[in-house]
Amino acid sequence: MQERVIVPEEELANLISLRDADRLCLAISGRCPKVVASEIGMEYKHFARIMGPNDEDRRYLPDDKRVPFMRACGNLIPLHWLALQVGRQVQVPPSENISAELEKERALRMHQEKMFVDIIKRIRTAPTRLREKPLRQTKMSVVPIPAWMKREIAEIERRAA
Repeated sequence: MQERVIVPEEELANLISLRDADRLCLAISGRCPKVVASEIGMEYKHFARIMGPNDEDRRYLPDDKRVPFMRACGNLIPLHWLALQVGRQVQVPPSENISAELEKERALRMHQEKMFVDIIKRIRTAPTRLREKPLRQTKMSVVPIPAWMKREIAEIERRAA
């Protein structure tokens, strides 16, 4: 679950079309367009054309993809924009358990990071275990850890400490 996104009514009123609302929805989500396209069951190329900056292109998000799109982005900006167009507002009840849900998500994330660190430690110690036995007996080759992965590991270990 993502934190609730609140967009001022004035900003929504400045949007010209539903397509602009869709673009804002995606931008505020911070999610990768390829991932969102995959989650809603669309080809990325078609999705990219819909979300693209070319306003002369008349492609729009299909109606049957709108709700999955908002779920994937974690906000209701297109729905709020539509309501504003007919002089209405969408009332979203405040979640009483939002802090508990965020805490659960944070705990899960910390657990996953600790598991990842443990796996990385095992990978780091694997070459030493392999050196104890001749490589021909294990039928495995030792592959050095790439520099980018070492940086990721160090960052996660720093956060876990």
